[in-house]
Amino acid sequence: MLRLGAPLDFFFNKLCVYCMYRHSRRDLNSLLENHGLALENMGATAAQTVSGATSTGTHGTGKHLGSMSTQIVGIRMVLADGTIMVADEENNRDLLKIGRVGLGALGIISTITFRVVPLWNMKLSIIDMDLTELLDRHDEFYEKYDRFQWGYVPYSDPPVATVMLRENTDEAITPGGCWEPTVSVKEQPCVDVSYKTLVDSLERYDNRTIYTEIEIFVPQEHLKEAILDYMSFQESVREQHDDSRGTLFTNIRYIKGDDITLSPMRGRDSAVISFTITGDREKTGDYGEFEMYAKGLEDVTRKVSKNKDVA
Repeated sequence: MLRLGAPLDFFFNKLCVYCMYRHSRRDLNSLLENHGLALENMGATAAQTVSGATSTGTHGTGKHLGSMSTQIVGIRMVLADGTIMVADEENNRDLLKIGRVGLGALGIISTITFRVVPLWNMKLSIIDMDLTELLDRHDEFYEKYDRFQWGYVPYSDPPVATVMLRENTDEAITPGGCWEPTVSVKEQPCVDVSYKTLVDSLERYDNRTIYTEIEIFVPQEHLKEAILDYMSFQESVREQHDDSRGTLFTNIRYIKGDDITLSPMRGRDSAVISFTITGDREKTGDYGEFEMYAKGLEDVTRKVSKNKDVA
C-alpha cells in the first residue's frame, strides 16, 4: 500500500503503485508527486476515494486517453462470503476486466494497483469564443488538441463557448502554479505539474457551489448532431427557464473507448455531454428544472444514436 516514505513497486516491468481503497484521489496525487509520478488522466474533482472514482468509470477528457479505470492493472476484492480475490494481468483476468468498473456489485475493493507515468508539466488555457465559430471549427480543435474540452451557458447573449485546452510542455511552472488563487487562466495560460491542471485544489473544492449533473455518453461521431439537436431543445423550452432557479451549463468532453464490461465507453470512442444546474454553496439548483433539461438530453441522444450505444 502507498504510504509516505514507502517505496513504490515495479510490477510486470511497468511502473505501478499499489494503494488502499480509502485513499482520496487528492492524497494519491500528492503522494505520487512526491515520487515524481502521476496518473495519466483523471476527472476534475479529487475528493473521491480511488475505489469510488474507478468503480463508477470516472473520466477526464482526451481522445487518446481512457478513464481512470483503464489505468488499473490489479485489484484485491473481498466478496460477500468473505473470500479474498486477487485479479491482475496474470490472475483472474476476467474479474479484473469486470471489476475495474464494478459499481460495487461484485464485492468490496480493498486495494488497487495503478499504472502510473513520470510526472510532467502541462499548460492550461481557457478561452472564450463565439459559439458558432467553435462549432464550425470543432473538428480542427478535436484533431489538434488531445485534451480538448468545451462548454457553454444556454441563453447567453451573445452565445459564447468556453474552451479548455491542456498541452504537454517543457515550460517552467508558472509562479504559484495553476492553483494560486490570484491566477486567472482566462487572462494568462498557466503551467503546472500535470494533475494540477486536471483537478481542483482543496481551497476551490471547499468554496464550490453545489450542482446537479447528468452525463450522457454517445459515440464520438454522433456528437455534432446531438449537440445541435440539444441546443434546439434548449431553445424550445427557453420561456420555461427562470434564472432564479439556478445557473445552467452544458459541457463536452471526449474519452477513448475501452474493453471494460460495465464501462460507458465500452467498445467505442465517446463524447460525453453533461448538463448541470448550479445553485449556491448551500443547495443545488431547482430539481424540477434540472429534470426537464436532463430528460431533453436523454431524448435527443437516444434519437441521434437510434436508441443504441447511449450510456
